[in-house]
Amino acid sequence: MSLINLIKSFFVKKKTEFDGSAMVERDGRGNVIKRTFLSGFVVRHHYDLLNREIAMITSNGYREDKVYYGVSNKVKQVSCRRGKRSWIEHFSNEGKKEIEYLDSEV
Repeated sequence: MSLINLIKSFFVKKKTEFDGSAMVERDGRGNVIKRTFLSGFVVRHHYDLLNREIAMITSNGYREDKVYYGVSNKVKQVSCRRGKRSWIEHFSNEGKKEIEYLDSEV
């Protein structure tokens, strides 16, 4: 993405559409930033300057935060939280996944 397009994306109005199951709100770069389902359940997405999703938060309290390998699109780890429970999903460069639980409820 060019610098001009990146700057422009911050000034373009958000777009909202219905995709058959939810109202979808997109930013100027086309990223889904909010999805509101008919039941009232809401999912919000946040992105970094490289257009990678860095956080996902739901209306029922679930949250995921992503860390990437450098400037690549390969996910290094995902920190997850739901209420008092939290865990980290670690991904190797080869894609192997390991889960580390951070509370005693598991």
